[in-house]
Amino acid sequence: MPQSDTIASQQPNSIKAAWTVALQDKRFLRMTIGTFILVVAMVAFSPSFFSTIEARQGKFWNDPLLDAITPINLAQYIYTLLYISIITILAHLVNYPRAFISGLLAYCLMTCMRLLTVYLVPLEPHPGFLPLSDPFLNFFFYGGQDITKDLFFSGHTATLFIFGLVAKNRKIKWFFYVLTVVLAVMILVQHVHYTYDVLAAPFFALAAVYIVKMLFPKEAEATL
Repeated sequence: MPQSDTIASQQPNSIKAAWTVALQDKRFLRMTIGTFILVVAMVAFSPSFFSTIEARQGKFWNDPLLDAITPINLAQYIYTLLYISIITILAHLVNYPRAFISGLLAYCLMTCMRLLTVYLVPLEPHPGFLPLSDPFLNFFFYGGQDITKDLFFSGHTATLFIFGLVAKNRKIKWFFYVLTVVLAVMILVQHVHYTYDVLAAPFFALAAVYIVKMLFPKEAEATL
C-alpha cells in the first residue's frame, strides 16, 4: 500500500486506517509532531505579541474604496461563514492525513508571516472600522483581548484561500475560493481591514503552501 495520499476520488477505508498507515512513515511522523509543536508555540507567543501591537501607535492608510463604502456590521455572517468553512475542511481533510498536516503547517507558516508583517507595518484601523471580535482568535491567540491593529494582511481571507488550495476535491476547492471572495467583501464592508490587507492575503497563502510543498514534497504532493 502506498504511503502517500491517494487522489481525491479514492477514499480511504477508514480515518483510523489512513492515519495509522501515514504515521508509519517516520518523516511524516516528524512533520506531524513538529507542526503541533509549532501550533503550541504560536498559541503561547501570540497574546503577548498582540498586546504589544495593540499598545503602539500606527498610521492610517488612504483607502478610497473604504472611504466610498458605508460600514455595515456583518459580524454574525462572517462568523457563520468562517465556522462552516472550518468544520467543512476538517471533515474533508481528516480522511487525508498528509493533506491535513500539510494544510495545518501551511496555516502555521502563513500565521508566522502575518505576525512578521503586522510587526513591520504598524497601522491604525480605518476611521469607519467596526469591531470584529472573533471568539476563536480571542481565546487562542489574543489572550481574551479585543485586537484591532493586526491589519496587514487579512488572516481570515488568507485562511479560507489556504482551505481552497489544500482541499482534495475540485468542487470543494471552488467552494472555498468562492467563500474567500464573499468573506473578503464582507470584511471590507465592515471596514475590518484595508483593501490592501485583503488583496495581499491570497499571495501570502500561496507562498505558505508552496513553502510546505518545497520542504515536504512527498507529504504535500496533492496539496495543489
